[in-house]
Amino acid sequence: MAGKTLKTFKNLSDFRSGFSDLKQKMDHKHGIHLLDITKFDKELGNKTFLEKSYEAAVEDTPKVSKVSEAHGKLTRLKNSLERESSGFEDLDKLYNKLVAQLNEASKKNKGDVKKLSEDKEYDEAQANLLKLAPHWKKASKKRNDFRKAERELAGLDKKLTEIKAETSKKCPVEVKRDSKKLLLLIAGDKVVEYSMKHTK
Repeated sequence: MAGKTLKTFKNLSDFRSGFSDLKQKMDHKHGIHLLDITKFDKELGNKTFLEKSYEAAVEDTPKVSKVSEAHGKLTRLKNSLERESSGFEDLDKLYNKLVAQLNEASKKNKGDVKKLSEDKEYDEAQANLLKLAPHWKKASKKRNDFRKAERELAGLDKKLTEIKAETSKKCPVEVKRDSKKLLLLIAGDKVVEYSMKHTK
């Protein structure tokens, strides 16, 4: 972007602590009228506006956006697996009920294989358990996938927080001017533009 850079600050904190010094230099060193400096300062708006603009700039950096994108994909996968696993409890209850029936029949027949083979309840429970087995196995895999996604997401949450913190220390804030305007840029993108009315 054309124009003269008055000062580049390392990050938003650096800008906040050093902007008042720059305002004094803008008047004396750079020949900008005091009224234009005051109005530009007002144009910068409140603290929240700058923080949100800065946060957005940090989010847009390649490193952060790459991890954010991966985080979003993993969150969607986790949510999908969670929806699919909503019926797992019923499947578990049915599985446990069938296993209990088998155990009860085995106990009743004292483990006698011949008696067990003639027991209708035992045969039914065993047949139902065999029908249920592939579904339960599939559900068990989904549950493991869900737990894995949860763990990975927790790790990615931590990584994203660390990368954002690291990036926010290095996202430059720049004050520029040309013959007619004062500009505030964050990471090279124009955030505030003020047209000077009193500076010759």
